[in-house]
Order: sequence, then structure tokens, then C-alpha cells
Amino acid sequence: MLHIFSFLLLAAKPIAAYQPYDFDQYDKNYTSALRERLDSFHERLSVGIIPEDTYSSDIHWNFDGNLVISDVEWGKALRSVIGPGGFWGDLIIPDYYQLVDGNICGTMYNLQGNQTGEFLGLPVQPGARFNVHEAELWVFDHALEVNRLITIQPTGRVRAQFAGEIEVPPVIPRDSESLPNEQTTKEYRDARRKAMAAMHKNVLSGNAEANADFASDEVVVDDIGDVRVGKAAFVEIIAAQTQGQGAFPMKQIHDEYIIADGRLGAIEYIWHGRQKGEYLGRAPEDKMVRVRAMLWFEFNPAGMVEKVVSVHDERVILDQLEDNVGHMLCP
Repeated sequence: MLHIFSFLLLAAKPIAAYQPYDFDQYDKNYTSALRERLDSFHERLSVGIIPEDTYSSDIHWNFDGNLVISDVEWGKALRSVIGPGGFWGDLIIPDYYQLVDGNICGTMYNLQGNQTGEFLGLPVQPGARFNVHEAELWVFDHALEVNRLITIQPTGRVRAQFAGEIEVPPVIPRDSESLPNEQTTKEYRDARRKAMAAMHKNVLSGNAEANADFASDEVVVDDIGDVRVGKAAFVEIIAAQTQGQGAFPMKQIHDEYIIADGRLGAIEYIWHGRQKGEYLGRAPEDKMVRVRAMLWFEFNPAGMVEKVVSVHDERVILDQLEDNVGHMLCP
């Protein structure tokens, strides 16, 4: 088996606590240019054009927390996925959320397409297609080139859709617009960042139930496509309780980026924990796993969360338990 990408294994190391960032050092001309760059990125990618003018020569790409690709290898990696011989075809990638906060951006989109090659050990299934939420966190330099990119893709869900194990949502058209995002005051955005920063602090201090105060009574909770409604579901998703299917009860959570734009917000974070219960048929072995995830928030004018979407990959957990070097494998 060969890895599809050239990569360095992400080494485990202590994670610094989230620190507030000076988003106001970038003016409106800069952020407007970033919005235009984000608008065109997935449009070009979905028709097979690698946006090589978007990334810097020293780009650092973290794919699902397990893979690191640097320099121009990023372009080669993308071609190995969507180019001739790749395992996806007929891609449609409409953005749903776009956030620009200083030089840090977030996009959540529907990654859709057909299976054109073996994927995670699954041979090509006739007519197989997929449609999943994928999330990315971008850090741009002053030249409007991305020098750090974090991609979180639920590859386990993609495979399950290819295999017919779970339903594939209907196709979302390529020309679908991202969610309208009314711009707000600096005070509003600062308050939203403060609220998001408090959420995982509440979890780690044993006061997870306090997070219910941040959400409306009918808050919509979308857990990589599984949708529930209500504050109880909100409290669970903020604490990452559904990730790992209960086998990792003592999660340590570290926020890496917190961004706010208009009435939208996002947290990119890492959790780690030891397997204490059975996971997908595997008996507990007390192994440590480390998982990246993102939370996306829609706020109402009063600052309450009306919807939250989680994007993470359960496959990353399984790969670490099985001591796989990387989870994206092909023949």
C-alpha cells in the first residue's frame, strides 16, 4: 500500500491554549480581497483547476490532523486526488459558510462527487457518489497567499456513502450561494469571540451545562449530517461527546483558532483522550488519540446561537487505534 500524498507524520506535542488575536491589523481592502479569493477557490477546483496562485511557497497543509504537506507538494497532492487516476470525479464544491476575520478565514462547504478509484480499501462501486460537509481553516500572509491550511474531511462518512451504508444527501448545485452574512459591529464580533472562547473552558472546568446559556431554545445541531434540535444536543456537541462514540470519556480540548465574521463564528480545535470503552468493535486499550474538529455557529441579532455544525472525522480515530501511519491509503 502506498500513501497518496508525500507527508510528514504530525508529531504529538503540547498544545498551547487559545490566545486572542489582533484581527484589526488588516484593513477592509485586505479582507475584501480575501473574500474574492475564497469565492473563486472552490469554483476553480471543482472544474479541475488547481489554484496555484493561492498558496505560498512555504505552505503548511494539515489534512485531518494526520498529514502535513509543505511547499509546492500541495499542488501535487490535489492533482493526485482530483486528476487522472484519482478517486473522485465530477466534483461539485459549493461553499455554505465563508468567514474572514483579519488574515484568518474559514470555509465550510459541501464536497460532492463520484467514486472514480479505490477509496480506503473500497473498490469502485458502480454509480457511487458522496456528499459531505468539509471544513477548512486558512491563514493568509500579507501577500494574500495562504501559508497554513487545515482541512477536516469526514472520510469515514465518504466511504460509508460509497458503500451504500448511509444515505447520500441530494446534490447541491454548483452555483449555490454561500449563506448571506450581514456585517456587524466590532463590539458584536468581540462578544461572539468571547462567548465561543468560554464554551470549551466550561467543558474543561466541569460546567458543560452552562453552555446552554449561549443557545436559543430551538437551536439546530448538525453533527456531520445528523441533525437534532434543542439545548441538550447543543451542550453535547460543544463537549464533543458524540465524537468517539463514548469510548473516550475524558477528552482534553484545546481551541486553536476562534474567528467571527458578521453573524457567523467558528472554532477550530483539537481534542485528545484515551480509549476507555469499546470503539467500532475494538476493545479498550487505553491508547491516546488526537483529533481535529471544527464548530460553525450562526448567531441571531441578540448573540444567541441558532445553529451549530460540527465537522470531524471518525476515521482518524480508527487509524490511530490501528497504528496506521495515515488514513488516506490507496493501492
